[in-house]
Amino acid sequence: VTSGTNADGSTNYEVATAKDVNFDKVTVGSVVVDKSSNTIKGLSNTTWNGTAVSGQAATEDQLKTVSDAQGETDKFAVKYDKNADGSANYNNITLAGTTA
Repeated sequence: VTSGTNADGSTNYEVATAKDVNFDKVTVGSVVVDKSSNTIKGLSNTTWNGTAVSGQAATEDQLKTVSDAQGETDKFAVKYDKNADGSANYNNITLAGTTA
């Protein structure tokens, strides 16, 4: 804390923090950064609106949505047989199911 004098003669107190500080928890609006759980909660970008914002992290909710959609797509994909070494054999596929 440093003190100075304002133009009208009153005292001005200036408070500053160190350049590097450590906090256990920081709340800004509804966003909470918690040191003990290493989490960030209260983000507003929890649903995908189709437009990417560069530099903005995905939430677990968004990743789950993508994972679920990929799982549904995978159900209908052609799957190649595997070679002995585990790589895809692009010359063979095995179809399963019953005919209509």
